[in-house]
Amino acid sequence: MCVDRSTLMFSFVIGLAITLLTSMLTNNIIIGEFPNIRFVSIPIIGVMYYGYPLPWLKQVVMPGATREMIWAHLLINIIYWWGLLVLIKVLYPKPTEKAIGKVRSAVKMRPTKAPAKRPAKRTKSRKPAKGKSKRKGRRKPRSPRSTRR
Repeated sequence: MCVDRSTLMFSFVIGLAITLLTSMLTNNIIIGEFPNIRFVSIPIIGVMYYGYPLPWLKQVVMPGATREMIWAHLLINIIYWWGLLVLIKVLYPKPTEKAIGKVRSAVKMRPTKAPAKRPAKRTKSRKPAKGKSKRKGRRKPRSPRSTRR
């Protein structure tokens, strides 16, 4: 199970993007910093945590308060999402032409006869004359101005 360098870099960039996007979601389940992480059902009043699976942004709920970054959680989240994407890529690889050829050669297919081609029917295509309708035997009705009395 060898993973090439481009897959690792692509997974890292996508993992970083997912981590940064999770900063918009509040995390009320896990609180605290790395050694003292707790799972709670009721959020602590006055402090908001952002980021998944570990909260890596902390903000005191008060007007004008800035967000504080928890760098260890940010690094753990990036590694978590990167590893998850690499694992998905290893478990579900994109099929290649060689793999498809192996599957086709493994299944013995009987040659089938191609159906005989029928000659196409030729139809006469006639363009209707000016002033005549497309239906045979019917004419366009005259406008009231063009009629003579």
